Amino acid sequence: MVHGVVERRGGRGCHRCGLAAGTVALIGFGVDSGIEVVAAGALLWRFRTAGAGARDDHRGEAERKALYVVAGTFFVLAVYIAVEGLSALVSHDEPGTSRLGLGRSIASLIVMPALAWAKQ
Repeated sequence: MVHGVVERRGGRGCHRCGLAAGTVALIGFGVDSGIEVVAAGALLWRFRTAGAGARDDHRGEAERKALYVVAGTFFVLAVYIAVEGLSALVSHDEPGTSRLGLGRSIASLIVMPALAWAKQ
C-alpha cells in the first residue's frame, strides 16, 4: 500500500518535472510509476474476479485480461518515448535541466530499494 502511494506521488512529480524540463526520461519515469499502479490494480482485479475458488478457465480469462491491460500501458509508453525521442533527435532539441527532477531521481534511488526490502 505504501509503495503504491509513493509510486503515485513520485510519478506525478517526475512527470511534472519532466514536462517543465522538456526531458522524455523524467516523463517516462513518471508515467512508468503510473503504469505500476495500473498493474497493481489489474492484479487486484484479477484476484477479486477469479480467486482461489474460480474455475480454471475463468481464472485464465481474468489473467489474460489483466495481462493485456498491463502490456497495453507499457506499449503506449514505449511508443511515446520512441516518438518523442526521435522527434528530439531529428530536431536537435536538447533537454533542459531540472534540479527538482534530479532530486526526485536521487530520492527514488534511496526510497525505492528500502520499500522493496520492507515488502519482503
